[in-house]
Amino acid sequence: MEQKSATPAGRGFWSRFFSRGFWIVLFGAVFVFVGYRLVFPHTARSGAPSSADIRAERGIPVAVYRVEEGRWDLWKTFYGQVQSATTQQVSAFVREFITDVAVQVGDHVKAGDVLVELSRELEGTHLSALTADYQDAVKEYERKRSLHAAGGISKQEVEKAYVAMQQKKSQLNDVNTRLSRTVVRSKLTGVVVERNAEVGEIAESGRLLLKVADLANLEVDVALAPADTIRVRPGVPARVHIQGLTFPGAVKRIDPGADAVTGMYTCVVALQPGANFLPGMFVEVELQVDSRNGVISVPYEVLRREGDSTVVFVISGDSVFRRAVTLGDGQGGIVEVRSKLFSGDVLVKEGLNSVYDGAKVWIRGTSDDIVPTSAGSGKTK
Repeated sequence: MEQKSATPAGRGFWSRFFSRGFWIVLFGAVFVFVGYRLVFPHTARSGAPSSADIRAERGIPVAVYRVEEGRWDLWKTFYGQVQSATTQQVSAFVREFITDVAVQVGDHVKAGDVLVELSRELEGTHLSALTADYQDAVKEYERKRSLHAAGGISKQEVEKAYVAMQQKKSQLNDVNTRLSRTVVRSKLTGVVVERNAEVGEIAESGRLLLKVADLANLEVDVALAPADTIRVRPGVPARVHIQGLTFPGAVKRIDPGADAVTGMYTCVVALQPGANFLPGMFVEVELQVDSRNGVISVPYEVLRREGDSTVVFVISGDSVFRRAVTLGDGQGGIVEVRSKLFSGDVLVKEGLNSVYDGAKVWIRGTSDDIVPTSAGSGKTK
């Protein structure tokens, strides 16, 4: 039996039919999917719950800080200049020419080292004249003593000759002493910090030639405001810093008189031997202005400013409660709390900007993420 082939008109009909059916099926599937998501939103959703879901069900996630009492050592920073507690002011005792200066500024010297030498011209001439006068006085005294023994003169004449001889001897000794001082030696082991002498100059009596500082006995002069003198006393520990190094010390004294220009008081800090400083250095000094036990202190991260008040949020059970606190001094990111906070309180540290008085919270990082009902000390005290 002979089969008939489809006509062109028939083929066009079926092509249009299947094409239209494809789009109908596609739109139907999309309609069913959207409707399913609208009717069953939670069943269709997969993955972890959102932060909004967690807050609605369990509260605001937070990290906490537990309050504890401890020792409070408060250090305050000042600036000062290193000085030597013992210095030698090298001066001229006689009016002579300077013939030699053996040291420069910065040179280290030992006790007994020669620093400056002066000429002996003027004193040498004076010495010769006094030596001759003294020898004549000795001869005159011996002569009169012999005459007195022979009965030729009185005892008073002998005594006058003796007094004159002793006066000449004293004058001669004075010149010899001044001559010995034309060689000037160091009385300290230290460093030369000042020089005002050059060869050929005339060293007038009393003129300052050199200054030697004892490096084994150093101290720091620190300027204190009047309010700081109340909290600083002799014996208070100190820490002196320079170029990343720290050296221990202690307050030696506070000078009673304030500077007439600045109104500041000078606090002298004694350094322990071995401090690697030179006089004149400027250093940073920390003084321990407070030291107590049983102090409550917290990091700044647990505090929130609200107008003129500073508040913390204390956790009790699964809620937080706002509490205003009174603060003291702070240092190194930690501040003393003087009232309204107690040892054992649990405070919000992270998430602080999200919480409010009475908010429900849960602690992140705990084993079961549930706040124990005993945490903290309850509502505002």
